[in-house]
Amino acid sequence: MGSAVAPAFADSIKYTLKDASGDVIAFTLPQEPIPIPTLFGFAESTTVTIDGVSETEDVTFYDFGTGGGLSIAPTPDVDGILDQAGLQLYSGYNGTPPMLLTETNIQLIATSLLPNSTNQYSEWFTLNAVDIPTSATPESGSFALVLAGLGLLGLLTAKARA
Repeated sequence: MGSAVAPAFADSIKYTLKDASGDVIAFTLPQEPIPIPTLFGFAESTTVTIDGVSETEDVTFYDFGTGGGLSIAPTPDVDGILDQAGLQLYSGYNGTPPMLLTETNIQLIATSLLPNSTNQYSEWFTLNAVDIPTSATPESGSFALVLAGLGLLGLLTAKARA
């Protein structure tokens, strides 16, 4: 079993959940989301791809005190697609800005927020959450320096030919 790690430089975290029957659920969230506060963690609305079909859902992350893990549903704190207990998948506490953590091969346990769950999936899923590195796009000031250097080289080359 892996452990949660904050990526050094990431714009986003890509989540992939797989169960034993081959179902795959995937979504990407910013590493530092602007959360929708919930009673036991926070939610973020995003595009979720389930076995190749994409739809907008709320992904709710739960704190350690309520079993950790996450759920995916049309609105926070209700049954819907799935509920999975496990590690707390973010750093921070309720009321503070969260930072999503990376995970490798974390076994999440199927659970339910409500008795007589109506979740679409009730299997255990394995979670992988990997960082999508920040692009290496230079700042505009760096572009200006490169252009000035190229201009200077052009002037020196023209002067040497004259």
